[in-house]
Order: sequence, then structure tokens, then C-alpha cells
Amino acid sequence: MVEAFLQTSHCTISTLTPIHMGCGEDYYPTNYVIKNQRLYHFNENGLIRGLSPAEIKQLVSISEQRGRESQTVLQAFIFDKADKLIPYATHSVVVTAEIEEFYLTRIGRSTKKVNLKDNNRTNLEIQRHAFNPYSQQALVSGSGIKGSIRTAVLDQLNNKNYKKIHRPNPALIRREGKALQEELLKFKKVEEDPFRLLKISDALYEHPNQLNGLEVRFGVNRKKKQKKDMAGKGIPIRMECLAANRQRCLKFDVSILNAANNEIPKLSTVKSLARICNNYYLPILQKELALISDLNFLNPTWLQSVEKLLDGELGHAIKQDKVFLLRLGKQAGAESKTVEGVRHIKIMQGKGETPEYWDHTTTIWFAADSLEQAGDFLPFGWVIVEVGQVDLTETMAFLEGNCQKDYQVHNAYQEQLHEIERVLMAQQEQEREKAAEEQRRKQELEQQQRQLESMTSEQAMIFSLRRDFKVAVSKNVNQPQGELRQQLTTVINQATGWNSEDREQLLALAREMVDYWGLKKNKKIKTQLKTLVDE
Repeated sequence: MVEAFLQTSHCTISTLTPIHMGCGEDYYPTNYVIKNQRLYHFNENGLIRGLSPAEIKQLVSISEQRGRESQTVLQAFIFDKADKLIPYATHSVVVTAEIEEFYLTRIGRSTKKVNLKDNNRTNLEIQRHAFNPYSQQALVSGSGIKGSIRTAVLDQLNNKNYKKIHRPNPALIRREGKALQEELLKFKKVEEDPFRLLKISDALYEHPNQLNGLEVRFGVNRKKKQKKDMAGKGIPIRMECLAANRQRCLKFDVSILNAANNEIPKLSTVKSLARICNNYYLPILQKELALISDLNFLNPTWLQSVEKLLDGELGHAIKQDKVFLLRLGKQAGAESKTVEGVRHIKIMQGKGETPEYWDHTTTIWFAADSLEQAGDFLPFGWVIVEVGQVDLTETMAFLEGNCQKDYQVHNAYQEQLHEIERVLMAQQEQEREKAAEEQRRKQELEQQQRQLESMTSEQAMIFSLRRDFKVAVSKNVNQPQGELRQQLTTVINQATGWNSEDREQLLALAREMVDYWGLKKNKKIKTQLKTLVDE
């Protein structure tokens, strides 16, 4: 039986914990504001549209200032214009109350008094999650998924074969790692790497109920050995994450090309890949859950629910290779990214001391709402991958139940979006009306110019006088002794020698103007008008 040249399987990701897939970009405080627990990002075009010319000039002036406080002044200025800028945001991201307070403190807009070191005062960059640059929607790259699968395959092929490197230098580690992969996967050249036959598409975020995908959390580091006063020891890293408890929110395709001499049978089907990933990642998850449970870092209810699922519905699907676990992204633990038996994880020592290389890490990274919290953490990177359609009723109910607060936030934001849309539509209507009025005036001026060019000098003077009078009336300007009165006097004085028709037109216009000013009984005006009457 001839095998198909290309086997493609459709897979779906549900997030068990937060994920941060780096993209090399940050949110900078000059391109975002945080208000009401949301980060609003805007580009240069948003600044131009949201601010008035005078405010843009002021912004440029502030940005050119130098000094320790100049950056804070700039950030505070942008925050103060939040209501103007938010309607022009490219997108928004949920943040925790503590993230917002952190931000307000550093731009000098917090009601709390906090002592900050100078070198931390303006450190407000936030690491962005990978995203589609056109839609701003979150994604998980196919290369990231493939890398996690590759680690699991290498681990199984190595089969815990131990190889010791005593305090190697980085160059040696890279060389040894490359040699190990070539040995295990049986290739010498990149074009011979069997993973070239595995094609994985990017997975774009698309939640079935349109629930937001991204949020900003603190990334905090905790020791694996319990110590007193464990709270408040995390480095203040701020990370945009794909949120936990998002059911079936990412879809991707796995395609396997058949090769005549495929020396790695384990890469022949998606089910075989699922089995390998579970053999690698499930023990790591179970060991990590047990450890952080002993340290009281996890919510007991959450832990019991996950363990129940792994012992029941989810575990059963894993055994049948219908579902597999992966660990994706940054801060997901070096043990989840390395091969057992040949792990050489760099462990920093005290200041000025030489780093050491161990087969395990000494800390765990967690997603946290606050730098000060001591528990209720979630580790980074754990996802559930379904191969095709799988009945996971209990698992999906667990995820759905854990994000009810997120739904409340989402619904409130939808109402805010409607208001933002209403404001924008009103502004756009005003802009359209303004543009239409400017166009009408332009056309009117052009028509007047054409009329003037076809007139005699006398007709042109009457035309200009009538036009200026209409403008005064439209603006409700009534100044009997103003410039328009002087203009009328000048034209009357020049009317000597005009033909009777032009004089009659000027006289009719002059009487209309005199009536408007309320000067019908003014002797001087009467005398002037008599000069326009033919004897």
C-alpha cells in the first residue's frame, strides 16, 4: 500500500497556564497608557490624530529636554492625554490592578507615596507576546511548537544517556549540543535534518467566545527551597502573556512529508509525536506541580482540579494519544527545554563568581498579579494540544469556570468599545462636515473669482462690497462705524461718473446696509446716498 506523500492533521491548543512567546519587541511608555486596568497601545499616527497641533508641539518640546526627570515628565504628559489617545489605540490589553499602580507610581500619578531608586524610576518597558502585525492578535509560532516537539524527540532518542561536561564554556555547549542532535537524528547537513519533513503552521489566537487572549502579568522568580519571607523577592519583569484557561483558542496544522529513507520512524505520524511529547512533558508537569504544591505556591483548589483531570478524562485522552502536553515560550523552565542526561543549565553564583552548570534549576518562574503575593501563582507555558476532534467536556468546563472573571472584564470592555466607537463616529462626522464646508467655500471662492474676471471694475467693486456685507450679516457683525462703513464710503466717492445702472445697483445695496446698521436718519449717510441719485 502506497502511503500518502503528505499527511496533515488539524490540532487545537488550550492554555492551562499563561504563555509568553517573545517577539523581540516591547511596549514603551511613550506608546501606551494604562487606565482602568487596561493598557492602550497607539502608534505615531495615533498620537498625531489624538493630540492637537499645540499639544504635539508641547510633546516635541518635552521630548527634547534632558535630565533625570525628563522621561517621567514625558510619560506623565502622555498619560494626562489618555482620554484623547484611547480612541486611536491600535489595541488594548488587560493588566492587573498592581501593574496599573506600578505604572502610575513611576510616572508620578499615583496617590501612594513610594520610594523608588533612580535607576528604576522610568523602567516601564513591557515585553510583548508574539503577534500578527496587521491584526495585533496573539499567535504562537509554528517554529515554537516544532521546537518543543523536537526537544521531546531528542530526549526519547537519547534515552537518559548521561554525558558530563564540567563547567563548559558557552561555545563548547553549543558545539556539543549540535553534535548530539546530529548523532541522535542521524544527519550531518541541515538539509538532511529529518525535522525538515515536519511542517507546522503558526497558530493564530481565535477564542470561540471572542474572549480576550492577552494580559500583562508580572514574571517573578522563586527559589525551589522554601525560605522565610518568600514574598516580594521577584524581579519586576512585566510580560504580556497569552492568558491561562483559554479553551481551544489556537489552531494549527501538522503536516508530515514521507521520505524514502526516513531513519526516524518516530516522526512518521502525529500520534507518535503525541506519545513522545507526553512521555517527556507529563512527568515534568507532575513533578513541578508536586514541588510547587509543597511550597504552597499554588491554589489548592486549582491543583486538585488539574490532578483530577490528569487522573480522569484528560489523562485517558493522553494515554490514547488524542491529546498531548507541550510547554511553550519564555520562563517555562530549563528542564522543559533540555534533554535528560545531558542537561547543563547555567546557574549564576554570587557577584563576581564563576557560574556553575547543573542538571537542574534552582528557581521557578511564575506569572503573578503582584510582586508582593506569596501564593496563587501559575507557572508559565503549559498547554493542552488536541489532535482532531476530542471529547473533553470536563476539561473544557474546568477552563471555562476558571475564566469567569475574565468574561466580566471582557463584557465591560465591550460596552466601553461601543462608547469609543460612538465618539469616533461623532468626530469623523464633524471632520466630514468640516471638509465638506471647506470644499463648498473653495468652490464658492472659485466661482466668485470667475465672476469678478468677467465684470467691469465698477461691477467688481459692487460685488466685493455685497460679498463682505453678506459675511458680516452671517457672523452677526453690526458695526455702523466699522471697516465696512468706510468701504461703502470709498465706493460711493468713486461712483462719480458711473453709468446710471451701476449707480442704481450701488444705491440699492447701500440702502440695504444702512437699514441693517439702523442709520436711515443719519444726515451724513443721507447726503452720501443723494450723490447716487440721478438728477
